[in-house]
Amino acid sequence: MKNNFMNDYAKMITISAAFLLAFLVLSVNALPPSAQASTTVNLTMPKQVAPGNPLYKYENHVNVTQYPWGFTNYNTTGNRFSPMPTAPSTSHLLWDNIYLRYGEAFIESYIVANGLVMVETDTSKSIYPGLSYAIDENTGKIIWSVPSSLAWQEMGGILWGGNTAFNPNTGQALYTLTTRPTVYDAKLKMAWASGPIGYNWPDLTKAPTVAWQINNNGSLPSAISGYDNGRIFSVNTLTFQMVCYNATTGAILWQRLMPASNVAIDVCALGRLYCTSYAGFFCFDEATGNLLWHVQCHETSASHVAVAYGNVYFYEVRTYVWCVNAIDGHVVWKYAPIRNVPALVGGMSAIDYNATMIHEAFYSLGVAGGMVYATTMQETTYPTLLPANFPGLYYQGTYYWVNPEPVNVIAHPGQNEFVCLNANTGAVVWRVGYGWPYGANVGTASQPAYAGPNMCFPDLADGMVFGVEEPYSSHTGIGTSRPELDPLVRYPESIPKLYLSNIWYPGRIYCFGPGPVVLSLSNATAITGQPVTIRGNAVDVSPGPMQNTPAVGLPVSLSFIGSSSGSIANVVTNSQGQFSATWTPSAGGTYSIVASSQGTASYNAPAAASTVVVVSGGLSTIASIAGIAVVAVSVSMISVPLRKRKEEEGEQLEP
Repeated sequence: MKNNFMNDYAKMITISAAFLLAFLVLSVNALPPSAQASTTVNLTMPKQVAPGNPLYKYENHVNVTQYPWGFTNYNTTGNRFSPMPTAPSTSHLLWDNIYLRYGEAFIESYIVANGLVMVETDTSKSIYPGLSYAIDENTGKIIWSVPSSLAWQEMGGILWGGNTAFNPNTGQALYTLTTRPTVYDAKLKMAWASGPIGYNWPDLTKAPTVAWQINNNGSLPSAISGYDNGRIFSVNTLTFQMVCYNATTGAILWQRLMPASNVAIDVCALGRLYCTSYAGFFCFDEATGNLLWHVQCHETSASHVAVAYGNVYFYEVRTYVWCVNAIDGHVVWKYAPIRNVPALVGGMSAIDYNATMIHEAFYSLGVAGGMVYATTMQETTYPTLLPANFPGLYYQGTYYWVNPEPVNVIAHPGQNEFVCLNANTGAVVWRVGYGWPYGANVGTASQPAYAGPNMCFPDLADGMVFGVEEPYSSHTGIGTSRPELDPLVRYPESIPKLYLSNIWYPGRIYCFGPGPVVLSLSNATAITGQPVTIRGNAVDVSPGPMQNTPAVGLPVSLSFIGSSSGSIANVVTNSQGQFSATWTPSAGGTYSIVASSQGTASYNAPAAASTVVVVSGGLSTIASIAGIAVVAVSVSMISVPLRKRKEEEGEQLEP
């Protein structure tokens, strides 16, 4: 009997073990297949991205400029203001490139249109024939070029280089007109040129026809100094004349004598003419020519005036950037650059030493997005004023000197800043300097950086600000003890003159603006109810010198998606571009962890990154039911034989 009893127990234990083994198999098989190995998968970056991806415009040329800067001074009214809603509020350098050969220089004026930055070389300051480059506005890559130095305009929806219309995608010349006016009104379908001459121009693919012409034999101004709302304005600085013509008929609407020397009509806006002069800043009524107000100051700088946000922004030579009310001329704020770098080399006149800004040729400003972007030339050097055998200057680890005779270096900018100001208050938002040492030498409001090369004509388009370096004179240059700064190192084939080996021609184009970012997440495994650290990186992939550097200070949102969804944390990248957060999953299963960001002033919103995390350690519903069944069957198999055995042995059992 006893042996039978033991045999029964052995059978029961064996059967229970079998059921338990089946339970374990069911538990494992109830999980997703990927959970069995506890592996994770990272989302990889595709080699080619679709047009909707934030990286698309940095990998493919996009031939659209949403807010084009089609003229040297934005548009036909001369106003250096772009209505684009946002502009760079940080000094993030999207791209910069050197395009010139040794002994070559850019002309300072350029345009941004059709997704292109259109620049030309200055044959008067170069040892090579003229060239024009069409450069991608987002990447700085050359899309096409033509072997001519052409004045570019985007007018009537057509890209013009001189009198020739070009295909903006290929650079192919489409047609050339014998006459191409410089000012065009699409509503009137008319255009105007010096004379003044009015043209009917209904079809821009054909030459315009003369509608009217003033034959004044020099008795009236002939240049087109400004245009606005059906009126042509013309001034003659020698005869002090200012005339307003009806743009449709050529009839004289009014004329007057100018109240000061060298009055120039810079901006036509708000029914007013805003004018620089040798004796301050003037505002005239467009309809009558009457003087409305006058800011009494020294000479003001022509061609760099903006009217925006109810204010007027202009330069006073050698002193300030001014902001005055556009209606009555009262002063809103003035900005004077800070000087903290000693004289570079050579002596200068007393007025140069005392002035805050030097040389009007280097004054440039543009306004957009509530910001004023200004270049303030602060100091220059003349070799004729150098003492004999002047050794030069050692500054911040680099030795600089002006080229000795027989090379005739006329002048170069010794100190310069490119500054972003709040348009309403004049407060410094950011500053940058270049060239000491050469490159993106970034300063702050409390510690400004200065430079030699000039950031000329800051044009604004599509949330970016551009600048072209150009020399002050035909022999601008300095020597340096850093050979990598010598253009001869870059272009050894261009050595036409023995003594030019140390002349430094600026040749960079800069673009400031928010850059593209790539987010990534690291692999992770998780167990139900236990915390796991989710880690990731943000990398700046701007096409310029910031490429593959950490994206610092980028807000990142982490979330999970699976059998349930929710937020993990909102974090900010550190100085290494890294971010992390702790997540405690409450249930098993497969989850997608997603990292996303809205971007910042320095970075565009990137594409979201995701990774798959499998959470193990929890039982599924099927596995739980199987476990209960195993226990129930095991108990039944044990209790039923025991009861029967006891009954056979005559033991009295309770019902």
